[in-house]
Amino acid sequence: MRVCDSLTAPLANAFTVTMIEAAQTISFFAIAYGLLQVFYGPLSDRIGKTRVIVLATAGCALANLLVLLAPSMPTVLMLRALSGAFAAGIVPISMAYIGDTVPYDRRQPALARLMTATLTGMICGQWLGGVLGEAIHWRAPFAVLTTVFVIALAAQWRAGLLRATPSASPHGDGSPRASFFTQVSGIVAQPWARIVLVLVFLEGMAAFSLYAMVPTHLHQRFGLSMTVAGGMLALLGAGGMLYTFSASRLIKRLGEAGMARLGGCLLGVSFLLLGIETWAWLAAPACLIGGLGLYMLHNTLQTNATQLSQAYRGTAVSMFASCLFIGQSFGVSAAAAMVGAGQARGLFIACAIVAVALGVGFSIAIDHRKRH
Repeated sequence: MRVCDSLTAPLANAFTVTMIEAAQTISFFAIAYGLLQVFYGPLSDRIGKTRVIVLATAGCALANLLVLLAPSMPTVLMLRALSGAFAAGIVPISMAYIGDTVPYDRRQPALARLMTATLTGMICGQWLGGVLGEAIHWRAPFAVLTTVFVIALAAQWRAGLLRATPSASPHGDGSPRASFFTQVSGIVAQPWARIVLVLVFLEGMAAFSLYAMVPTHLHQRFGLSMTVAGGMLALLGAGGMLYTFSASRLIKRLGEAGMARLGGCLLGVSFLLLGIETWAWLAAPACLIGGLGLYMLHNTLQTNATQLSQAYRGTAVSMFASCLFIGQSFGVSAAAAMVGAGQARGLFIACAIVAVALGVGFSIAIDHRKRH
């Protein structure tokens, strides 16, 4: 998911394209990831969530092997879109599986533990993408990805996950299944579902997308190598892991509304620090604080997403992921253009305002919902 964040400069140099064109590897992945959610969610409700995860893992192994062999930038873009299309069936469907198997009062800490795994991958992707891209070749990270997915696929096959099947209907009673459009319309008809989906779209556009451009910004503004810049961004994942290790205590102390409010405010502080273009070292605490805030807010949104539909949880969580990554795809394109035009400071300040508004607005909505 994050391997291309630190590969924009190596890709631009290798294929003699602009940084904006190279950054489209992030956008193409995110667009495909978001759009394919409308396929994987209903499919997981029909054939089983673990079975979908296994098939998606196999697709990721193949897609990354093809990226490794890609001869041109347009081919890389198309194959990164293919990677996103397959990867769309892993993390959101895993969230839906947790929603099926873990009671709501214990679900947020469980989802936080899932985030530990995804954040570890993000840290490795953001940092190793830059390290291997500079030290060896831009293709090297994709060789690593191909190997990891093949190992994961072998483990899944051995565990028998492909043979797992769901009951005849979401209710286990053999009743007819609702059509996809009936499922989606039923979810969207809920006011709370609309609030959660709009907020996660804005989060993807203003937060996730902006962090994807931090290595490029640090490289252009301060002359940092992509290895060092990618290492700075890896602290975003470290901040997220700090949250996952303390999630249970934070949730008990702050509650959902407090988590959303504090998460948004920490994001705002992070973006303001990144917008200060005097000292490059400020990016390190900014990313660490930002990771803590981002995942406090995002984990609270995730937990609410798993409760939007109990009967068709896979579809509901996939809609949530779709909104997140479509928002990110729009945001990355806009952020790349502004960073490339030297307008990074204004971009960081604007996103700081949006992040605080998101966190505070979501906390108010949670409190209002609980009162009514």
